[in-house]
Amino acid sequence: MPRKINYTKKIVDALFILTPTMSWKDITMEKIAKVVKLNKMDLNKYFTSKISILIAYNNSLDQAIFVEFKKESENTLVNSRDQIFDIIMAKFDILNSKKDGIRHIFKKTFPVELVANPKSYLNLVKSMKLVLNLAGIKTNTPMGCIRVNILSGIFINSFISWLSDDSPDMSKTMASLDKGLRQAEALQSIVVR
Repeated sequence: MPRKINYTKKIVDALFILTPTMSWKDITMEKIAKVVKLNKMDLNKYFTSKISILIAYNNSLDQAIFVEFKKESENTLVNSRDQIFDIIMAKFDILNSKKDGIRHIFKKTFPVELVANPKSYLNLVKSMKLVLNLAGIKTNTPMGCIRVNILSGIFINSFISWLSDDSPDMSKTMASLDKGLRQAEALQSIVVR
């Protein structure tokens, strides 16, 4: 019996095959379908937009992060800021495998429709909730919502640093993330339970 093809992964990979070679606006669902060897109707069964493909990729990263850090989240002896730092750096570490494509999307074309899309924002919020929850910080309260938004801003700032960080140890990214988390900790707005 033939092995089932993981089209979700193939479609995500196809998007990142195309991103270094053309601008975000020039990448179409038809071009992605061609790389994956699907017709557009079949592609639409999986994804209806480029943004939905990026969201699926981010969700797969979150799943990997959850698996990696779930056991650690049960250890209450670890400082919350340190846990948040480790979790986000692990995410950047995974993102490194697609960095050229991601860099091209954001540095060369800066897709306004991606940044301004409510689905993108909600996906970022969901990711930051996961990070905080894995660090043992509640997010289902008004203060939790504030923490999620603050961490989202810290993540975006660190992401911008990561885009231009070519050091093997991601030192520029680590410095940006550490600075943001220390400032938030000083304000006692993100790591205070």
